[in-house]
Amino acid sequence: MLTKTSLLLALVAGTLAVDLETCNNDVKSRLANNSLSSNDSIFFWNGTQHMSNPDNLQLTIAGCKSTCHYPNFDLYDDMWPRLLTWLFPVLLMIGNLHLPKVGHFNRILVILHFLGDPIDSMWSLLTKGEVWNRFYHIALRHTPAGPDKDVMARAFAALMSAFDELTDDMGSARADLEATIAENAAQLSKEDLDYILKETAEELIDSRSNEVLRSGLVIINYLWTVVASLVPSIGGEQSSKPGGRIGTAMFLSWIVTAVMLSNTLSGFSSRRTCLRVMERYCRTVKGRKRDVHVFPNTPHLVSKSRSVLGRLGQRKSRLEDYFKSQPWNGSVYSYRKNKHIVPSGHVADKSPLYLFLLSIAPLFLAITGAFIIIYETPNVGLGCRTLWVMILGGLLLVSPFLTFAITRIRGRKVAWYLVVLKDSCIAIPMLLIVILSSMGIFNTCWCW
Repeated sequence: MLTKTSLLLALVAGTLAVDLETCNNDVKSRLANNSLSSNDSIFFWNGTQHMSNPDNLQLTIAGCKSTCHYPNFDLYDDMWPRLLTWLFPVLLMIGNLHLPKVGHFNRILVILHFLGDPIDSMWSLLTKGEVWNRFYHIALRHTPAGPDKDVMARAFAALMSAFDELTDDMGSARADLEATIAENAAQLSKEDLDYILKETAEELIDSRSNEVLRSGLVIINYLWTVVASLVPSIGGEQSSKPGGRIGTAMFLSWIVTAVMLSNTLSGFSSRRTCLRVMERYCRTVKGRKRDVHVFPNTPHLVSKSRSVLGRLGQRKSRLEDYFKSQPWNGSVYSYRKNKHIVPSGHVADKSPLYLFLLSIAPLFLAITGAFIIIYETPNVGLGCRTLWVMILGGLLLVSPFLTFAITRIRGRKVAWYLVVLKDSCIAIPMLLIVILSSMGIFNTCWCW
C-alpha cells in the first residue's frame, strides 16, 4: 500500500509540478553552448519567430514536458520562508482591521466582507466619516456665535453622531437631539445644559477605541518586507526572481488602506457603552431618575415611538433583540446598507459618487500594479499568474455591484447574510490562490 501511494505521489509530482527555474537555466545553457537550436520545435512559434530569447523563453507544452525532467513535488524549495516572509505580514494586517463588538461569529463575517468586497467596505467607511463631517458643519451653522462656538459645535456633532450610531438614521439625528434638549423636564439652565452636553460629548469621545499606532507598526513591517526583497543589501540575495512575490504583495496592498481607514474611524468599545452614555444624558435632561431605557427612536428598543416601554420583560426582550441586530443595523462601519446621506449645505460636502470612486482607487491601483509587475517578470507575458490576477481583480471590482443588488432586498438581516455569503465565495478562494501561488503551484508546463 505504501509503495502504491509513493508511486501515485511521484506520478502526481511529475505531472503537476516541475522545477521551472532549473529547467529554464538548463535551456539557456544549452542555447549558449549551441547544443540546442534557437528554432527547435520545443520553442513556441508566434507566427514569425521561435520564442527562444534567453530573457523570455517560451516553450510549448510538449517541449516543456520533453525537456523539463525535474519533478518537484515539494514546489519551491524555500516555500515555508516565502510564506513566513510574505503572507504572515498580510495576515497580521488583516488581524489589525478594526472589528466592532458584534460577537465572534459576526466578527469573522466582517473580515470576510473586507476581503470579499473591499470597495464596499471602504465606501462604507468613507461614508461614515463623511456623515461625521456633515454633522459638524450642521452643528457649526446652528450654534450661536461666541467664544465657545467651535467647542459647542463639536459637542453637538458628537451627540448627533451618537444618535446616528444607535438609530442608523442620519436624517433624524438632529431632530432627536433638539427634541431632547427642548423637553428639558429637569428645568435646567442653559449653562447647565451646555455643561452636560459637553461632558457627554467628552465621555462619548473617550469611549472610542483607537489602534492607529499598532496598525501603523504592522504596515511598516509589511512595507519593509517589500523593500527588503528589492534591495539585496537589506534582504539578501533571493533564491529566485522576486517579481511574482512582489506582484502578489502589490495585489494585496489595498489592505493597507483598509486597515488605516478602519482604525482611523475606530469605534465604540461596544454599542452598550454608547447606549448607556446617551440614555444617561436623556434621563438627566428629561429629569428621570429611574434606570430605564428611555432612548427615543431606537429600532427594536423602543420601536419608533417616544413612549417608555411598559413591562420589564418586554424591555429585556426588546433590548436583547436590539443588540443581536447590530451587525446589520449600523454597528459595522464597513457595511452600510444605505449610503444616502443628508446634505449639510457646506461646500465641502462629498457626494456618494465621489466617495465611491475614492474607494475604488486603492484596489484599482493594486490590481494594475500587480498585473504589470507579474506580466513583466520573466517569462514575460500572459500566464497563469497574470490570469489569476485578472480573474480575482475582476471579481473584486464586480463585488460592490452585487452587494448593491443584494441590499435592495427587503430586510436588513437577510441582506447582511447574503452579502457575506457572496463575499465568502470570493475571499476564501482568493486567499487559497495567493497562498498556493506563493508555494509554487503554478510551476507547471501549462504555466510556463
